[in-house]
Amino acid sequence: MTVASSRRVRVLLVVLVLQVVAATSVAVARQPHGSAVAAQVQARALPHQLADRLPDRPADRRAERAADVQVLLDVRARAILTRDRAVFLAGIDPQATSFAARQAALFDALAEVPLSAWAYTLDTDQAQPPDAALDARYGAWWAPRVVLGVGLEGIDSDPAESTQALTFVQRDSHWYLAADDDFVARGASTARELWDGGPVSVVRGARSLVLGHPGALPQLRRLASDVDAAVPRVTAVWGTGWSQRVAVVMPADQAELGRLVTARGSLSPIAALAVSGPVRGGSARGGDRVLINPPNLALLGAVGRRVVLTHEITHVAARSATGRATPSWLSEGLADHVGFLGTAVPVSQVAAELRTEVRAGRVPAQLPADSSFSGDDPALSSAYQQAWLAVELLVKTYGQPRVLALYRDLGARSGQDAQREVEQSLQEQLGTGVADFTAAWQSALRRQLA
Repeated sequence: MTVASSRRVRVLLVVLVLQVVAATSVAVARQPHGSAVAAQVQARALPHQLADRLPDRPADRRAERAADVQVLLDVRARAILTRDRAVFLAGIDPQATSFAARQAALFDALAEVPLSAWAYTLDTDQAQPPDAALDARYGAWWAPRVVLGVGLEGIDSDPAESTQALTFVQRDSHWYLAADDDFVARGASTARELWDGGPVSVVRGARSLVLGHPGALPQLRRLASDVDAAVPRVTAVWGTGWSQRVAVVMPADQAELGRLVTARGSLSPIAALAVSGPVRGGSARGGDRVLINPPNLALLGAVGRRVVLTHEITHVAARSATGRATPSWLSEGLADHVGFLGTAVPVSQVAAELRTEVRAGRVPAQLPADSSFSGDDPALSSAYQQAWLAVELLVKTYGQPRVLALYRDLGARSGQDAQREVEQSLQEQLGTGVADFTAAWQSALRRQLA
Protein backbone atom coordinates (compact mmCIF):
# COMPACT_ATOMS: atom_id res chain seq x y z
CA MET A 1 0.00 0.00 0.00
CA THR A 2 2.76 2.32 -0.57
CA VAL A 3 3.42 4.63 -3.38
CA ALA A 4 6.86 5.24 -4.83
CA SER A 5 7.65 8.92 -4.86
CA SER A 6 8.58 10.46 -8.21
CA ARG A 7 10.82 13.41 -8.84
CA ARG A 8 10.29 16.41 -6.58
CA VAL A 9 10.00 19.88 -8.08
CA ARG A 10 11.95 22.31 -5.96
CA VAL A 11 12.98 25.88 -6.76
CA LEU A 12 14.42 28.75 -4.78
CA LEU A 13 10.89 30.14 -4.30
CA VAL A 14 10.01 27.20 -2.02
CA VAL A 15 12.92 27.91 0.31
CA LEU A 16 12.29 31.63 0.44
CA VAL A 17 8.57 31.28 1.09
CA LEU A 18 8.97 28.71 3.83
CA GLN A 19 11.48 30.98 5.54
CA VAL A 20 8.89 33.75 5.42
CA VAL A 21 6.25 31.40 6.83
CA ALA A 22 8.48 30.41 9.74
CA ALA A 23 9.11 34.01 10.61
CA THR A 24 5.62 35.37 10.19
CA SER A 25 3.17 32.58 10.96
CA VAL A 26 1.35 34.59 13.63
CA ALA A 27 0.81 37.58 11.35
CA VAL A 28 -0.31 35.35 8.48
CA ALA A 29 -2.92 33.66 10.65
CA ARG A 30 -4.64 37.03 11.20
CA GLN A 31 -4.98 37.90 7.52
CA PRO A 32 -8.34 37.57 5.68
CA HIS A 33 -9.16 34.26 4.05
CA GLY A 34 -7.02 33.70 0.96
CA SER A 35 -4.54 36.50 1.64
CA ALA A 36 -2.37 34.31 3.85
CA VAL A 37 -1.51 31.94 1.06
CA ALA A 38 -1.56 34.76 -1.48
CA ALA A 39 1.21 36.45 0.49
CA GLN A 40 3.23 33.24 0.40
CA VAL A 41 2.46 31.85 -3.05
CA GLN A 42 3.17 34.04 -6.07
CA ALA A 43 1.44 31.99 -8.78
CA ARG A 44 2.10 32.98 -12.35
CA ALA A 45 0.82 29.98 -14.35
CA LEU A 46 -1.45 30.13 -17.37
CA PRO A 47 -5.10 29.08 -17.03
CA HIS A 48 -5.58 25.32 -17.32
CA GLN A 49 -7.40 25.55 -20.64
CA LEU A 50 -4.40 27.24 -22.25
CA ALA A 51 -1.57 25.76 -20.19
CA ASP A 52 -2.20 22.19 -21.33
CA ARG A 53 -3.10 23.00 -24.93
CA LEU A 54 -0.39 25.34 -26.19
CA PRO A 55 2.57 23.22 -27.34
CA ASP A 56 4.87 26.24 -27.55
CA ARG A 57 4.32 27.31 -23.91
CA PRO A 58 7.73 27.87 -22.25
CA ALA A 59 8.81 25.03 -19.99
CA ASP A 60 9.55 27.43 -17.16
CA ARG A 61 5.84 28.24 -16.85
CA ARG A 62 5.12 24.61 -16.06
CA ALA A 63 7.88 24.69 -13.47
CA GLU A 64 6.46 27.91 -11.98
CA ARG A 65 3.01 26.40 -11.69
CA ALA A 66 4.43 23.27 -10.05
CA ALA A 67 6.55 25.36 -7.70
CA ASP A 68 3.59 27.51 -6.68
CA VAL A 69 1.41 24.48 -5.95
CA GLN A 70 4.25 22.78 -4.08
CA VAL A 71 4.59 25.87 -1.89
CA LEU A 72 0.85 25.81 -1.25
CA LEU A 73 1.19 22.18 -0.12
CA ASP A 74 4.28 22.89 1.97
CA VAL A 75 2.44 25.68 3.78
CA ARG A 76 -0.52 23.35 4.30
CA ALA A 77 1.75 20.62 5.73
CA ARG A 78 3.48 23.08 8.06
CA ALA A 79 0.09 24.30 9.28
CA ILE A 80 -0.86 20.72 10.17
CA LEU A 81 2.35 20.13 12.12
CA THR A 82 2.21 23.49 13.92
CA ARG A 83 -1.56 23.31 14.48
CA ASP A 84 -2.20 26.60 12.66
CA ARG A 85 -5.83 26.29 11.62
CA ALA A 86 -6.12 29.71 9.98
CA VAL A 87 -3.20 29.14 7.63
CA PHE A 88 -4.40 25.63 6.84
CA LEU A 89 -7.83 26.87 5.79
CA ALA A 90 -6.43 29.87 3.92
CA GLY A 91 -5.16 27.48 1.27
CA ILE A 92 -8.67 26.24 0.43
CA ASP A 93 -10.53 27.61 -2.58
CA PRO A 94 -12.80 30.43 -1.30
CA GLN A 95 -15.58 29.14 -3.55
CA ALA A 96 -15.40 25.53 -2.25
CA THR A 97 -17.40 26.07 0.93
CA SER A 98 -18.45 22.44 1.48
CA PHE A 99 -14.91 21.19 0.91
CA ALA A 100 -13.59 23.87 3.28
CA ALA A 101 -15.96 22.64 6.01
CA ARG A 102 -14.71 19.06 5.56
CA GLN A 103 -11.13 20.25 5.67
CA ALA A 104 -11.78 22.17 8.88
CA ALA A 105 -13.23 18.98 10.41
CA LEU A 106 -10.17 17.01 9.26
CA PHE A 107 -7.82 19.55 10.85
CA ASP A 108 -9.72 19.40 14.13
CA ALA A 109 -9.81 15.60 14.07
CA LEU A 110 -6.00 15.49 14.02
CA ALA A 111 -5.58 17.47 17.26
CA GLU A 112 -4.46 14.50 19.40
CA VAL A 113 -2.54 12.53 16.77
CA PRO A 114 1.22 12.58 17.52
CA LEU A 115 2.59 13.40 14.08
CA SER A 116 6.29 13.22 13.33
CA ALA A 117 5.86 14.06 9.64
CA TRP A 118 3.28 15.41 7.22
CA ALA A 119 4.58 16.26 3.76
CA TYR A 120 3.33 16.40 0.16
CA THR A 121 5.23 15.56 -3.01
CA LEU A 122 4.05 16.50 -6.50
CA ASP A 123 4.41 14.08 -9.39
CA THR A 124 4.14 16.48 -12.31
CA ASP A 125 4.61 13.69 -14.85
CA GLN A 126 1.19 12.31 -13.95
CA ALA A 127 -1.79 14.66 -14.11
CA GLN A 128 -5.45 14.34 -14.97
CA PRO A 129 -6.25 15.16 -18.62
CA PRO A 130 -8.41 18.13 -19.69
CA ASP A 131 -12.06 17.90 -18.70
CA ALA A 132 -14.78 20.17 -20.05
CA ALA A 133 -16.99 19.80 -16.99
CA LEU A 134 -14.16 20.82 -14.67
CA ASP A 135 -13.25 23.68 -17.01
CA ALA A 136 -16.80 24.97 -16.64
CA ARG A 137 -16.80 24.52 -12.86
CA TYR A 138 -13.37 25.88 -12.01
CA GLY A 139 -11.93 27.80 -14.94
CA ALA A 140 -8.19 27.34 -14.49
CA TRP A 141 -7.42 24.03 -12.72
CA TRP A 142 -4.68 21.43 -12.45
CA ALA A 143 -4.70 17.95 -10.92
CA PRO A 144 -1.25 16.38 -10.72
CA ARG A 145 -0.68 13.19 -8.77
CA VAL A 146 0.21 13.99 -5.16
CA VAL A 147 1.83 11.72 -2.58
CA LEU A 148 1.18 12.42 1.09
CA GLY A 149 3.69 11.15 3.64
CA VAL A 150 2.46 10.86 7.24
CA GLY A 151 4.63 9.74 10.15
CA LEU A 152 3.50 8.75 13.64
CA GLU A 153 5.81 9.76 16.47
CA GLY A 154 7.68 6.83 17.97
CA ILE A 155 6.43 4.46 15.25
CA ASP A 156 7.61 5.51 11.79
CA SER A 157 11.22 6.05 10.75
CA ASP A 158 9.95 7.13 7.34
CA PRO A 159 6.46 8.48 6.60
CA ALA A 160 3.74 6.15 5.38
CA GLU A 161 2.85 7.22 1.86
CA SER A 162 -0.54 7.39 0.17
CA THR A 163 -1.94 8.88 -3.02
CA GLN A 164 -3.99 12.07 -2.99
CA ALA A 165 -6.19 12.94 -5.98
CA LEU A 166 -6.30 16.70 -5.44
CA THR A 167 -7.67 19.46 -7.63
CA PHE A 168 -5.97 22.87 -7.58
CA VAL A 169 -7.65 25.99 -8.96
CA GLN A 170 -6.36 29.41 -9.90
CA ARG A 171 -8.18 32.46 -8.51
CA ASP A 172 -6.84 35.95 -9.19
CA SER A 173 -3.39 34.57 -10.06
CA HIS A 174 -3.20 32.47 -6.88
CA TRP A 175 -3.50 28.70 -6.55
CA TYR A 176 -5.83 27.03 -4.04
CA LEU A 177 -6.89 23.50 -3.15
CA ALA A 178 -10.48 22.95 -4.30
CA ALA A 179 -11.33 19.25 -4.00
CA ASP A 180 -10.03 15.78 -3.27
CA ASP A 181 -12.75 13.69 -4.92
CA ASP A 182 -13.19 14.94 -8.49
CA PHE A 183 -11.73 11.83 -10.13
CA VAL A 184 -13.27 8.91 -8.27
CA ALA A 185 -15.20 7.87 -11.39
CA ARG A 186 -11.87 7.63 -13.23
CA GLY A 187 -10.43 5.37 -10.56
CA ALA A 188 -8.26 8.09 -9.03
CA SER A 189 -9.28 8.58 -5.41
CA THR A 190 -7.73 10.09 -2.31
CA ALA A 191 -6.66 7.53 0.28
CA ARG A 192 -8.69 7.95 3.46
CA GLU A 193 -7.36 7.79 6.99
CA LEU A 194 -8.99 7.50 10.40
CA TRP A 195 -9.14 11.30 10.85
CA ASP A 196 -11.27 11.59 7.71
CA GLY A 197 -14.01 9.85 9.70
CA GLY A 198 -14.04 12.18 12.70
CA PRO A 199 -12.02 13.14 15.79
CA VAL A 200 -9.23 10.77 16.77
CA SER A 201 -8.39 9.72 20.32
CA VAL A 202 -4.98 8.25 21.13
CA VAL A 203 -3.90 5.77 23.80
CA ARG A 204 -0.17 5.28 24.32
CA GLY A 205 1.06 1.98 25.69
CA ALA A 206 4.57 0.85 26.57
CA ARG A 207 4.95 -0.74 23.13
CA SER A 208 1.85 0.49 21.36
CA LEU A 209 0.12 3.53 19.92
CA VAL A 210 -3.61 2.95 19.50
CA LEU A 211 -5.80 5.31 17.47
CA GLY A 212 -9.59 5.32 17.43
CA HIS A 213 -12.58 7.56 17.89
CA PRO A 214 -13.49 9.15 21.27
CA GLY A 215 -16.49 6.91 21.89
CA ALA A 216 -14.28 3.81 21.98
CA LEU A 217 -11.75 4.86 24.63
CA PRO A 218 -12.28 1.78 26.86
CA GLN A 219 -11.67 -0.51 23.90
CA LEU A 220 -8.60 1.49 22.88
CA ARG A 221 -7.11 1.12 26.37
CA ARG A 222 -7.73 -2.62 26.32
CA LEU A 223 -6.11 -2.87 22.90
CA ALA A 224 -3.03 -1.05 24.14
CA SER A 225 -2.75 -3.51 27.02
CA ASP A 226 -3.23 -6.51 24.72
CA VAL A 227 -0.65 -5.26 22.22
CA ASP A 228 1.87 -4.47 24.95
CA ALA A 229 1.56 -8.10 26.07
CA ALA A 230 1.77 -9.50 22.53
CA VAL A 231 4.94 -7.70 21.42
CA PRO A 232 7.30 -9.68 23.75
CA ARG A 233 5.72 -12.95 22.58
CA VAL A 234 6.50 -12.06 18.98
CA THR A 235 10.03 -10.92 19.83
CA ALA A 236 10.69 -14.19 21.69
CA VAL A 237 10.23 -16.04 18.39
CA TRP A 238 11.25 -13.56 15.69
CA GLY A 239 14.07 -11.83 17.56
CA THR A 240 14.80 -8.22 18.35
CA GLY A 241 15.51 -7.07 14.80
CA TRP A 242 12.35 -5.03 14.45
CA SER A 243 11.00 -1.86 16.05
CA GLN A 244 9.02 -3.69 18.77
CA ARG A 245 6.47 -0.88 18.71
CA VAL A 246 3.10 -1.22 17.00
CA ALA A 247 0.52 1.25 15.75
CA VAL A 248 -3.07 -0.01 15.94
CA VAL A 249 -6.01 1.68 14.21
CA MET A 250 -9.55 0.97 15.36
CA PRO A 251 -12.25 2.43 13.09
CA ALA A 252 -15.82 2.90 14.22
CA ASP A 253 -17.14 -0.10 12.30
CA GLN A 254 -16.51 -2.42 9.38
CA ALA A 255 -17.74 0.16 6.89
CA GLU A 256 -15.08 2.63 7.98
CA LEU A 257 -12.48 -0.13 7.92
CA GLY A 258 -13.41 -0.73 4.29
CA ARG A 259 -12.65 2.90 3.52
CA LEU A 260 -9.21 2.65 5.14
CA VAL A 261 -7.93 -0.40 3.28
CA THR A 262 -7.44 -0.86 -0.43
CA ALA A 263 -7.17 -4.66 -0.37
CA ARG A 264 -9.92 -6.40 -2.25
CA GLY A 265 -12.01 -9.09 -0.67
CA SER A 266 -14.63 -9.32 2.01
CA LEU A 267 -13.77 -8.06 5.48
CA SER A 268 -16.62 -9.98 7.10
CA PRO A 269 -14.55 -12.99 8.25
CA ILE A 270 -11.63 -10.86 9.45
CA ALA A 271 -11.07 -9.62 13.02
CA ALA A 272 -7.88 -7.68 12.25
CA LEU A 273 -5.34 -7.23 9.49
CA ALA A 274 -1.85 -5.84 9.09
CA VAL A 275 -1.06 -3.31 6.38
CA SER A 276 2.51 -2.66 5.41
CA GLY A 277 4.66 0.33 4.63
CA PRO A 278 7.90 0.61 2.64
CA VAL A 279 11.00 -1.52 3.16
CA ARG A 280 14.31 0.26 2.59
CA GLY A 281 17.79 -0.98 3.30
CA GLY A 282 16.44 -4.35 4.38
CA SER A 283 14.26 -2.97 7.18
CA ALA A 284 10.68 -1.75 7.54
CA ARG A 285 10.82 2.03 7.71
CA GLY A 286 7.27 2.93 8.66
CA GLY A 287 3.65 2.68 7.72
CA ASP A 288 2.99 -0.74 9.25
CA ARG A 289 -0.35 -0.72 11.00
CA VAL A 290 -2.66 -3.27 12.59
CA LEU A 291 -6.24 -2.42 11.63
CA ILE A 292 -9.12 -3.72 13.72
CA ASN A 293 -12.52 -4.90 12.53
CA PRO A 294 -14.46 -3.86 15.67
CA PRO A 295 -17.57 -6.08 15.48
CA ASN A 296 -15.54 -9.22 14.83
CA LEU A 297 -12.88 -8.55 17.47
CA ALA A 298 -15.65 -7.93 19.98
CA LEU A 299 -16.88 -11.50 19.46
CA LEU A 300 -13.59 -13.00 20.64
CA GLY A 301 -12.70 -14.03 24.15
CA ALA A 302 -9.36 -13.36 25.81
CA VAL A 303 -7.57 -16.26 24.05
CA GLY A 304 -9.00 -15.33 20.67
CA ARG A 305 -7.90 -11.72 21.04
CA ARG A 306 -4.46 -12.86 22.08
CA VAL A 307 -4.11 -15.14 19.06
CA VAL A 308 -5.42 -12.57 16.55
CA LEU A 309 -3.30 -9.67 17.79
CA THR A 310 -0.14 -11.77 18.16
CA HIS A 311 -0.73 -13.11 14.63
CA GLU A 312 -0.99 -9.62 13.11
CA ILE A 313 1.96 -8.28 15.09
CA THR A 314 4.05 -11.19 13.78
CA HIS A 315 3.32 -9.87 10.28
CA VAL A 316 4.55 -6.44 11.36
CA ALA A 317 7.75 -7.91 12.83
CA ALA A 318 8.43 -10.08 9.77
CA ARG A 319 7.56 -7.38 7.24
CA SER A 320 11.10 -6.58 6.15
CA ALA A 321 11.84 -10.31 5.65
CA THR A 322 8.70 -10.97 3.61
CA GLY A 323 9.21 -10.80 -0.14
CA ARG A 324 7.66 -11.73 -3.44
CA ALA A 325 8.85 -15.33 -3.12
CA THR A 326 7.32 -15.81 0.34
CA PRO A 327 4.25 -18.03 -0.07
CA SER A 328 1.17 -17.00 1.89
CA TRP A 329 0.93 -20.42 3.52
CA LEU A 330 4.32 -19.79 5.12
CA SER A 331 3.69 -16.20 6.23
CA GLU A 332 0.19 -16.93 7.54
CA GLY A 333 1.25 -20.25 9.04
CA LEU A 334 4.16 -18.66 10.88
CA ALA A 335 1.90 -15.90 12.22
CA ASP A 336 -0.52 -18.51 13.55
CA HIS A 337 2.37 -20.56 14.96
CA VAL A 338 3.42 -17.56 17.04
CA GLY A 339 -0.19 -16.67 17.82
CA PHE A 340 -1.09 -20.05 19.26
CA LEU A 341 2.16 -20.62 21.14
CA GLY A 342 1.47 -21.07 24.83
CA THR A 343 -2.32 -21.12 24.49
CA ALA A 344 -2.79 -24.90 24.85
CA VAL A 345 -5.73 -24.76 22.41
CA PRO A 346 -6.13 -28.31 21.01
CA VAL A 347 -5.60 -28.99 17.31
CA SER A 348 -9.14 -30.33 16.98
CA GLN A 349 -10.48 -26.94 18.03
CA VAL A 350 -8.10 -24.77 16.03
CA ALA A 351 -8.55 -26.84 12.85
CA ALA A 352 -12.23 -27.69 13.20
CA GLU A 353 -13.18 -27.00 9.56
CA LEU A 354 -10.16 -28.79 8.19
CA ARG A 355 -10.80 -31.73 10.53
CA THR A 356 -14.29 -32.12 9.06
CA GLU A 357 -12.86 -32.17 5.54
CA VAL A 358 -10.15 -34.70 6.36
CA ARG A 359 -12.60 -36.99 8.14
CA ALA A 360 -14.76 -36.88 5.03
CA GLY A 361 -11.77 -38.06 2.98
CA ARG A 362 -11.05 -34.64 1.48
CA VAL A 363 -7.36 -34.26 2.26
CA PRO A 364 -5.93 -31.16 0.51
CA ALA A 365 -4.05 -32.07 -2.66
CA GLN A 366 -1.54 -29.27 -2.26
CA LEU A 367 -0.47 -26.50 0.07
CA PRO A 368 -2.93 -23.57 -0.02
CA ALA A 369 -2.37 -21.07 -2.82
CA ASP A 370 -1.97 -17.35 -2.17
CA SER A 371 -5.47 -16.75 -3.55
CA SER A 372 -6.93 -19.01 -0.85
CA PHE A 373 -6.32 -16.29 1.75
CA SER A 374 -8.75 -13.80 0.23
CA GLY A 375 -11.67 -12.76 2.40
CA ASP A 376 -13.96 -13.77 -0.47
CA ASP A 377 -12.85 -17.41 -0.38
CA PRO A 378 -15.53 -19.52 1.37
CA ALA A 379 -12.79 -21.92 2.51
CA LEU A 380 -10.71 -19.15 4.13
CA SER A 381 -10.74 -20.73 7.60
CA SER A 382 -9.56 -24.06 6.19
CA ALA A 383 -6.71 -22.34 4.32
CA TYR A 384 -5.44 -20.76 7.54
CA GLN A 385 -5.68 -24.09 9.34
CA GLN A 386 -3.77 -25.83 6.58
CA ALA A 387 -1.05 -23.17 6.71
CA TRP A 388 -0.79 -23.37 10.48
CA LEU A 389 -0.39 -27.16 10.49
CA ALA A 390 2.16 -26.95 7.66
CA VAL A 391 4.35 -24.62 9.71
CA GLU A 392 3.77 -26.67 12.86
CA LEU A 393 5.08 -29.72 10.95
CA LEU A 394 8.12 -27.75 9.76
CA VAL A 395 8.91 -26.61 13.30
CA LYS A 396 8.45 -30.12 14.72
CA THR A 397 10.61 -31.70 12.01
CA TYR A 398 13.39 -29.14 11.58
CA GLY A 399 13.19 -26.83 14.59
CA GLN A 400 12.05 -23.25 14.83
CA PRO A 401 15.45 -21.63 14.04
CA ARG A 402 15.69 -23.43 10.69
CA VAL A 403 12.11 -22.50 9.82
CA LEU A 404 12.91 -18.85 10.52
CA ALA A 405 16.03 -19.20 8.36
CA LEU A 406 13.82 -20.56 5.57
CA TYR A 407 11.47 -17.60 5.95
CA ARG A 408 14.28 -15.05 5.82
CA ASP A 409 15.94 -16.79 2.87
CA LEU A 410 12.72 -16.67 0.85
CA GLY A 411 12.21 -13.03 1.75
CA ALA A 412 15.62 -12.17 0.32
CA ARG A 413 14.98 -13.88 -3.02
CA SER A 414 13.99 -11.69 -5.96
CA GLY A 415 13.42 -14.21 -8.75
CA GLN A 416 10.28 -13.90 -10.85
CA ASP A 417 9.39 -17.60 -10.55
CA ALA A 418 8.14 -17.82 -6.96
CA GLN A 419 7.45 -21.56 -7.11
CA ARG A 420 11.01 -22.25 -8.21
CA GLU A 421 12.35 -20.04 -5.42
CA VAL A 422 10.29 -21.95 -2.83
CA GLU A 423 11.60 -25.27 -4.15
CA GLN A 424 15.21 -24.09 -4.07
CA SER A 425 14.91 -22.55 -0.63
CA LEU A 426 13.35 -25.69 0.84
CA GLN A 427 16.15 -27.78 -0.65
CA GLU A 428 18.92 -25.46 0.56
CA GLN A 429 17.55 -24.68 4.02
CA LEU A 430 15.81 -27.93 4.99
CA GLY A 431 17.00 -30.56 2.54
CA THR A 432 13.51 -31.32 1.22
CA GLY A 433 11.35 -30.26 -1.70
CA VAL A 434 7.77 -29.10 -2.17
CA ALA A 435 6.51 -32.53 -3.28
CA ASP A 436 8.15 -34.43 -0.40
CA PHE A 437 7.04 -31.89 2.18
CA THR A 438 3.48 -31.84 0.81
CA ALA A 439 3.28 -35.63 1.10
CA ALA A 440 4.58 -35.48 4.69
CA TRP A 441 2.06 -32.75 5.50
CA GLN A 442 -0.82 -34.77 4.07
CA SER A 443 0.21 -37.76 6.19
CA ALA A 444 0.37 -35.54 9.27
CA LEU A 445 -3.13 -34.20 8.57
CA ARG A 446 -4.51 -37.74 8.47
CA ARG A 447 -2.77 -38.67 11.71
CA GLN A 448 -3.83 -35.54 13.58
CA LEU A 449 -7.36 -35.03 12.27
CA ALA A 450 -8.77 -38.31 10.95
